[in-house]
Amino acid sequence: MSRAKRALTSLAESGFPWAGGRRDPWSLRARRETLRRWPLALRPMAALAMAVFWPVSSLARALRLSRAAPYRPAGFWWKAWRAALTRNVPPQEFADYQLYRPPGREGWRFTRETALTLSRLTPPETSALIADKARLASCLAAAGVPVVPVLDRVEAGRSLVTKPRRGAQGRDVTAWIWTGERFRETAGFGGGTGREVSATELADHAQGAVIQPLIEPGLPVPAVARVITGPGAAHDALIQMPATGDFCSHRGPFRLIDLSDGRVCPPGPGQTGAMTGDGSGVMPLEGTCLPGWTALLDTLTIAHAGLLAPAPLIGWDVIWGAEGPLVLEGNVGIGFHLFQLDRLEPSRVPMPISVL
Repeated sequence: MSRAKRALTSLAESGFPWAGGRRDPWSLRARRETLRRWPLALRPMAALAMAVFWPVSSLARALRLSRAAPYRPAGFWWKAWRAALTRNVPPQEFADYQLYRPPGREGWRFTRETALTLSRLTPPETSALIADKARLASCLAAAGVPVVPVLDRVEAGRSLVTKPRRGAQGRDVTAWIWTGERFRETAGFGGGTGREVSATELADHAQGAVIQPLIEPGLPVPAVARVITGPGAAHDALIQMPATGDFCSHRGPFRLIDLSDGRVCPPGPGQTGAMTGDGSGVMPLEGTCLPGWTALLDTLTIAHAGLLAPAPLIGWDVIWGAEGPLVLEGNVGIGFHLFQLDRLEPSRVPMPISVL
């Protein structure tokens, strides 16, 4: 996506420049930060674009959701659109959190504004370290944190994963399965073309990318945990499987994790309502206590406090290999969508409101 298109998409998804009836600090801060991305002379035009694009884009989403889910109450599209206009509530999250049902319309953390604001609250040097996957892995390994190693070259004879040095949401993540003579491509979402390349061709293709070994799952099924930490504590966690046909886990079934013992919880009340992707599917890990859980939380909390303390919150992606949990990466601009969707209540993670 071009830079100009990303900028316009950002405006179309950012709500009104001034939050209507929902004047909470996070909502206001998010819209200010959206405008600050633009040169000062262009900010009035950007604010006007937000005010024009948001009603159109939110109406289109509300109508699409209403058509896709006829079991929702009559007039759903109007309720969702009105919430978007008056409180900057994204229609998808209006549906997922079942905000058309009373009570409880306050305190929700909507994905875009929360991720944007957390990113802006993190000092640039800390954000740069966390965003650079190769550099972060090196720093964590030096501090004794178990990580998925980053390779300096393509190695024939083993399956590999390539991904952008800076990226999010599994975009452009690709697994390369070693077949004995060549590598077969498996894209993060949808499986890809299945083309085969030589080690030399893959090395050329992967220039500038992060190269890591493909870790054989140490759990009964492949899954990625997301653990949210602050500088002094772990606050929440979930685990998610890939959807059918995917390599990345962002669209598959998920369950929350009990922080006290690492037990994978049964689905919450929201998992029987409106869902995206395959989120309501079977999770074979349900009821399992994840190995090495207590040590993992201690390690991540210490790493956050020691290396990345300026970041108010970090979302750690963790997988399990034969030797136990391994950190894949960290993320600053995190959201709470799945946590809130499962519980059908606002996230309980403490937010650094005092710094706004």
